[in-house]
Amino acid sequence: MAEPMVSVVMPVFNAERYLRDAVDSVLSQDFQDFEFIVLDDGSSDTSCDILKGYEDPRLRVVHSTQNMGIPSVLNRGFSLARGRYIARMDADDVCRPSRFSQQVAFLESHQQIGVLGTRVAYLGIWKGVRDERLMDAASCSAYLLFGVPVVHPSVMIRRSVLREHQLAYDVNFNTAQDFELWSRMSRVTGIANLPDVLLEYRMHEQNITSRATHANADRVQSVVLQQLAMLALDTNDETLRLHASITRAERLASLDELEQARVWLQRIREANGRTPCWDPCGLDQALAFVWARLMANCGNLGLRALVVNRRAEFRAAWRPCLSRRCRSLASMLVHSATAPFRGGESSA
Repeated sequence: MAEPMVSVVMPVFNAERYLRDAVDSVLSQDFQDFEFIVLDDGSSDTSCDILKGYEDPRLRVVHSTQNMGIPSVLNRGFSLARGRYIARMDADDVCRPSRFSQQVAFLESHQQIGVLGTRVAYLGIWKGVRDERLMDAASCSAYLLFGVPVVHPSVMIRRSVLREHQLAYDVNFNTAQDFELWSRMSRVTGIANLPDVLLEYRMHEQNITSRATHANADRVQSVVLQQLAMLALDTNDETLRLHASITRAERLASLDELEQARVWLQRIREANGRTPCWDPCGLDQALAFVWARLMANCGNLGLRALVVNRRAEFRAAWRPCLSRRCRSLASMLVHSATAPFRGGESSA
């Protein structure tokens, strides 16, 4: 049997509610040269019955009698894949029709890229939220200092990179397993995003909750620490808490805290100048990206936050969309106008 160009790997666990939409969106792609490996991870609902209803020869269902967990299931799927590229998919998301064709075309002409994501349209509780993310390999690699630059089920992976470097998901990471894998892959290949929205990505209480667990936070921090260590940058509990606050774009309580955040990002920039690990322009884009998100959530600090913003040397490397900038400025104006009634603002 001829090897397909793409192997689609999709884990399924009690996914009956959205499973048909996910499967149909894959089978109706305008790119047809793929195999579809669906891994049932011990489902107890009607997911298996739904999958039995499909007769498409490209669809291959692999059953597990017990729940193995996402990392183990994905590793099994990757070991079964025969395609030049592996496309990830989740059982509650929807592929846009040209997803595979656009990703394959890009990867065929950009051999230096081994992991390619896309912009997404959010479904569920984030419906209507605009997906703003970094695109090129230099900025996506640098953003791994803070978080995941690609949406996991949107990625297409060059299988030869996995084989050559013996890369797989770390089974100790039941959450954040993609962050950990991309961090290792970024040392041997490029990671990038396509600018088009090619996946409809469902956000619901279950996956929001899983991201917020202490175990997830600890695992994410362990990966971030490895990234920061590459810069020979001294860290302590206080700087790591600040780094996490910046990454999560938390609403800060004072201009002093905002200035501390700016200084920390500047330290990262200077450390990269001494110990070059990331392309300087790509790093500036990643720093500007996290800074812009932080500023957008700090409208409570009023217009005086703009004074701190002007001191951020990297701020112009990436800018959010006009509507988001306008909402941020409007929030600052409102808080500045009402500051006398709230007892004033902290000074920088």
